[in-house]
Amino acid sequence: MADPVDEAQRIARCALRADLFSLATRRLRAIDEALDAIAVGDYGICLDCEKEIPQRRLELTPWVCRCVACQAAAEAGETA
Repeated sequence: MADPVDEAQRIARCALRADLFSLATRRLRAIDEALDAIAVGDYGICLDCEKEIPQRRLELTPWVCRCVACQAAAEAGETA
């Protein structure tokens, strides 16, 4: 019979690995979408408001597809 603490730690490690895998998968998808946007000339344009995403934001997170305002609105809509 497994020690309950060891079992809880094993479950927590499995959950952490799953979360990290999910994060990595979403990040790779975003990078692929950014590369596609570069290929068609749409890179740096917000998906929602179609304004230019500020260069500084793109330098910090080159895979973003929304300006700060539209990203905040999208996140607020997801949690509402």
